[in-house]
Amino acid sequence: GKTMRLAADAMAPTKRIAQRVLVLTADDPMAVDVLSLDPYHAEEELVVRAEHLRPLEPFERENPSQCVREGSSVEEENIVAVAEDLKSKGNLLFKLRDFGAAIEFYRRALASFMCPLQDIPLGAFVLIVVANRLHMAVVDSRGTPGEHVVFCCLFEDQRVELLDVDKAVADARQGRVVRVSRSMLKGWIIPEQRRLLCALHNNAARCDLSLGRTTRAIWAATAAARIAQLNFGQGAVVDALCTSLILRSKAFVACGGLSKARRDALNAVALRPDLKDAAAVCRDVEKRIARRQREDRKLAKEIGKWADKAVSSFEERKRSAAAASAEEHQTGMSGGGVDNVGEEDGELLFPVEDGGVSS
Repeated sequence: GKTMRLAADAMAPTKRIAQRVLVLTADDPMAVDVLSLDPYHAEEELVVRAEHLRPLEPFERENPSQCVREGSSVEEENIVAVAEDLKSKGNLLFKLRDFGAAIEFYRRALASFMCPLQDIPLGAFVLIVVANRLHMAVVDSRGTPGEHVVFCCLFEDQRVELLDVDKAVADARQGRVVRVSRSMLKGWIIPEQRRLLCALHNNAARCDLSLGRTTRAIWAATAAARIAQLNFGQGAVVDALCTSLILRSKAFVACGGLSKARRDALNAVALRPDLKDAAAVCRDVEKRIARRQREDRKLAKEIGKWADKAVSSFEERKRSAAAASAEEHQTGMSGGGVDNVGEEDGELLFPVEDGGVSS
C-alpha cells in the first residue's frame, strides 16, 4: 500500500525511465507486485525486485496545495519564491529520470504565475491561446469582471525576431482585440523572470520529449521561445531561445515534421553558431532529410517500375485480344458463309440416289 519509485535501471535499456508505483504485495523480495501510477498511461501491474524500489523524496509526500498557492497573491516575490522552489524539486526528480513526477512540479511552478486575471496589471505581457495557437499579448484595458481586453502581439513562426518593448507594443496595437478568459491565459510574463519562465517551459518540454509526448513538447518549447524573444531593455534570452528551438526541432523530428525541424535547427545555429548542441541537431536533421529523399527516390523508382509493368501488361493483353478478334474474323470469312455448309471438296455429303427426282 505504499507509493515508491521504481528506479530507471530496473526498466528495459531502451526505456530507462523511472516511475512511481504502488506496492501491492511484498512477500518475496525477488518478486514484488506493484501497480504503475503513470497518469498518462493505463494502469499496469509489474513484478520487480525489492532492490529496485526507492522511497519518494520527502517533498513528494507533501500535499500539493501546500506547495502551490495558485492565485493567492500577485506579489512578485511570493510568485518567484514558489516557482524557484518547485523548479529545484522538479530538477531533482528529472535527475532521477522520473520525468512524469518532474513535469508535475514544473507545471506547478508555472501555475504560480497564473494569478487572477483582474489582478494582472495593465501593460503586462501575458501568454494566451487563441485559435489553438500560442500568442503574446499586452493587457490594454479591463473588460467585464474576470476578463481582460488584450491586444494580441502575433509572432511569425517562420523567422526569429528579437523584439523590444516598444516594437512589441506597437505591433500589439496593430493587432486584433480579443477577450481572454482564464482558460485561455497561460501565464503572466514578469520581465525580470523571463529566464525562470523559459527554463520551466523548456524543462517541461524535455520531460514530454522523454515520455514520447511530442505535441506537448512542441507547445512547451514554443511557449519558451515566445517569452525568450521579448527584449525588455535587458537583451533577449538568446540561450533560452536556442534551447527551445533545439527542443522543438527534436519534437518535430519525432513526429515526422522534418521541414519544421530543419527551420528551427537552422535558426538555432544562426543565433549561436558556436553551440555544439545546435550544430549536432542541425546535422541530424539534414541526415534524416537526405535519408528520406533517398527513400522517396527509391519508392518513386519502384512505383515507376510497377507502373511500367502494369502498362506493358495491359498493352500485351490489348494486343492479344485484338489478334484473337482478327483471327476469329478471318476464320469466319474464309469459311464461305452459310452457302457452303454441307459441302466437302465440291461433292455432296449426302448424294442423290440414281433415278433422278420422283415424278
